Amino acid sequence: STSHTPPFNNSLPKAKLFCNVTHNDDKYVVYVGTVNPQHLPDTLMFLRARKAVLVEKPMGVSACEAKEMAAAAREAGVFLMESPTVPPSPL
Repeated sequence: STSHTPPFNNSLPKAKLFCNVTHNDDKYVVYVGTVNPQHLPDTLMFLRARKAVLVEKPMGVSACEAKEMAAAAREAGVFLMESPTVPPSPL
């Protein structure tokens, strides 16, 4: 099969461990694509580390979770958005 993913995606560095992202100033945008119940703790961890976060849909499993994430983003002064689609993958 033919890949339709732009070749530049293959050259982007990827962090393998969360600590590599939360403690690294070179990484400033994070895509959270874990299982839905894990979105809240993962997103809060990255927001508290002052990382901009794009969260796979649904952002949270409840409106309360989404509001908690939004409040954490405001407090940290960073960008937070629910992703309507999965970003292209080089796989």
